[in-house]
Amino acid sequence: MQKKKHFLLGFNLIVLSLLLTACGFHLRGPVELPLEYRSVYVEEKGGLGLLKRELTEQLGYSTAAVAVEKAKADVIIRILSESRDTRTLSLSRGGKSIQLELTYLVHFDVLDSEGNVLLADQKLEMVRDYYNDQTDVIGKSNEQALIYKEMESRMANLLLRRVRAVLTD
Repeated sequence: MQKKKHFLLGFNLIVLSLLLTACGFHLRGPVELPLEYRSVYVEEKGGLGLLKRELTEQLGYSTAAVAVEKAKADVIIRILSESRDTRTLSLSRGGKSIQLELTYLVHFDVLDSEGNVLLADQKLEMVRDYYNDQTDVIGKSNEQALIYKEMESRMANLLLRRVRAVLTD
């Protein structure tokens, strides 16, 4: 009886893995840029410095090199502005915010090594809602910081995917 259960479990796992690979499913890895654009410089014109750090980290996971000098880069990503905003969506009976909307907004453009615009001023915006429990204020402030960190990571990934799409056209 046990052998039959183990066999069925193993068989089901094999079938599931075959189905997932057959449909083209694969985990997202680092964003890979085309070979001719392997050196990337991230310039921050205005912002919080958070996205630049996250972009540099994600580029480090890929085969692209992060250029230390602008002159040695094949591609220049300029972060023109970066902002965060918090808005109250609902209040408790006591007048305290219990549901918040977190917004993360980035404007950027992309240039080639000669300064030609590859991607003109782009706006990316991310919005997340979360419940703000007033009984655990310290925990919720940590949660808000964690949500913003996740938004920065996703924003960097989205930005790099957009850059890759432009560079492969």
